Amino acid sequence: MQLKNALRHNLEKLARESPKDFEGIDINCVKIYLDVDTDPDSVLKIIRKRKNRNKFRLIIRTILQGRYDDALYKKERNNIAAMKFSGLINSRIYCLEMAGDNGEKKIVIMCRGIEHKSSQKNDKKINAIIDSVENSTYIFHETL
Repeated sequence: MQLKNALRHNLEKLARESPKDFEGIDINCVKIYLDVDTDPDSVLKIIRKRKNRNKFRLIIRTILQGRYDDALYKKERNNIAAMKFSGLINSRIYCLEMAGDNGEKKIVIMCRGIEHKSSQKNDKKINAIIDSVENSTYIFHETL
């Protein structure tokens, strides 16, 4: 099994840009990373779209609150969840969830982005992506 690299997402910057969205929330209670080896551009393309920025903040807030919301952040399998960006272009970012070492904070790794998800159910292509995400192992970096 190949080890992949994951880079920590800067939640402090996100909280500074939108302080009301994160008021009263510990932004350090969950570590959020980006898989930089598999297909980081697919994730970044979704996150950086102007129409997705507010939705991304709401999703991060939901994660930091330790919740799931079928419209924003939905559990797909045991340790796989999907960030959901609905609208004209139905996009997903599939994430691997895990507990940190020695009972540390929860870790969420944004692994693969899919634009134009066309069906309610997961088709063979989506299931293959979820399988590959589920079987990934990571080395975590604060910066590269």
